[in-house]
Amino acid sequence: MQCVKVLGGVLGAAALLGLGIILGHYAIPKGTDLPAPSASASQDLDLEILEAVMGQLDASRIRENLRELSKEPHLATSPRDEALVQLLLQRWQDPESGLDSAGTSEYEVLLSFPSQEQPNCVDVVGPAGDILFSSQRSEENLTGEQGDPNVVPPYAAYAPPGTPQGLLVYANRGSEEDFMELHHQGIKLQDSIVLTRYGGVGRRAKAVNAAKYGVAGVLVYTDPADINDGKSLPNETFPHSWGLPPSGVERGSYFEYFGDPLTPYLPANPSSFRLDSDSAPGFPPIPTQPIGFKDAEVLLCNLQGTSAPAAWQGALSYRYVLYGNHRDSWVHGAVDPSSGTAVLLELSRVLGTLLKKGTWRPRRSIVFASWGAEEFGLIGSTEFTESKTSARIYPTYHTAFDTFDYVDKFVDPGFSSHQAVAQTAGSVLLRLSDSLFLPLNVSDYSETLRSFLQAAQQDLGGLLEQHNISLGPLVTAVEKFEEAATVLGQHISALQKGTPDPLQVRMLNDQLMLLERAFLNSRAFPEERYYSHVLWAPRTGSAATFPGLSNACSKAMNTGPGSAAWAEVKRQLSILVVALEGAAATLRPVADL
Repeated sequence: MQCVKVLGGVLGAAALLGLGIILGHYAIPKGTDLPAPSASASQDLDLEILEAVMGQLDASRIRENLRELSKEPHLATSPRDEALVQLLLQRWQDPESGLDSAGTSEYEVLLSFPSQEQPNCVDVVGPAGDILFSSQRSEENLTGEQGDPNVVPPYAAYAPPGTPQGLLVYANRGSEEDFMELHHQGIKLQDSIVLTRYGGVGRRAKAVNAAKYGVAGVLVYTDPADINDGKSLPNETFPHSWGLPPSGVERGSYFEYFGDPLTPYLPANPSSFRLDSDSAPGFPPIPTQPIGFKDAEVLLCNLQGTSAPAAWQGALSYRYVLYGNHRDSWVHGAVDPSSGTAVLLELSRVLGTLLKKGTWRPRRSIVFASWGAEEFGLIGSTEFTESKTSARIYPTYHTAFDTFDYVDKFVDPGFSSHQAVAQTAGSVLLRLSDSLFLPLNVSDYSETLRSFLQAAQQDLGGLLEQHNISLGPLVTAVEKFEEAATVLGQHISALQKGTPDPLQVRMLNDQLMLLERAFLNSRAFPEERYYSHVLWAPRTGSAATFPGLSNACSKAMNTGPGSAAWAEVKRQLSILVVALEGAAATLRPVADL
């Protein structure tokens, strides 16, 4: 295949910058001696309060929240992002509708920004070194907002800098299978530049897969077949519809993990140990740059060789209820993330007003949070927890066209959907914070465990038997959990019919909260950073069962008896049995312990 020579520009510079997180909450004031509830005291959620909250959540206020939040670009650590910190603090400290307290926390984290002196570009260079084509350095200024000087140019956050040169090869979605197919076709990948489309595998994975074949650089674009139902003409896309315009480029983090790249499992405080940025894991191995499908079309149309296959042708013991959203955006961020923050502000206003009037206070604390630097890899929310414990979503995702007017005109005219989200979130918050008994149904876990067990027996039972591995202990552990869950459910029903004393209520709620922790094992997935839940973790095996067991069996399938892979299968089974037995013990009546 003959390919066009492509030059990739400088792809980003990293900087250690401060990250602000805002937390606001209202709850029972610390140090306050409250009287013990009497038999006549309210024993559960006040439905009148719930109804009042639902009725006061105002779509027009959410709309105005969003207008203010998204009127300027607010990339993490930018002046506008800092201004939004003050806006949220002002709202949450309001004497009439604010919270009990609100404050900020700062962390020093590694963020990645493009070089202003050497902006990223993609050039097609002729044999004599003359530039035949250059990609757009920014998106078209269709509504005036895309021309804001604070709009960050499209780039791949955390991708290494470089100026790779090579012949261009189209590599579909950049999956391992895609590169394998190219290799089998005899297409030279060494020192090439590959053009891939979003989807199929994660952003970083495209670069990782490419690097295995000696690829020098990666280009990524959003194909209109995946995002626009195939529509690609200017008069078919924004501002004429909600479709992504031809110049739209999806920005994003190409870092593999969550949180600050240099302080895994630690809060990014000034005194924390930090990894060397040159050797820290999780960064893309080769330069990468996103482009718009208008530029991708030019590159694709100039490729030579056989036609691509049809399938390649171009979607937390502090007792509180936490409700939060990230604040930073790649550009104006009307949908992502400001629509969620607009709802958050309206919900906190309504509940805060009730609080300030003295008509309501939750049984459990509610914490509202606004996290920064989510777009760089869930950094704000991850740092917070480290200090305690077909189509894509919408076409203009992470582009300069994600504006207030885009939401107001195409996504949610009248903001009825935003209001419905606020009502749903408000209902969940009030039920979790005010219900006498936490509204958690342990029988749901029983159903999940039974389905996982059946899948293991059906899909893996025969294979395990061949290697003298029995599922018997796992069967027994699931049965123990189901029995304990049934007994606890009956106990809850009996208490709900009577007038339980506060100690009974506290003990039961503690059991419900501690249940989830029984499923955590920090050694369950040593290759998957931050994943420790034995039921909910990434699953690479084909069997729809317990992820650790499924993954281990998948790796051990083609190895001999007594291998380390089969030892890992046995280890995963032991982890499951211990977790389920611990979970069952958590549900047993305290008196039995």
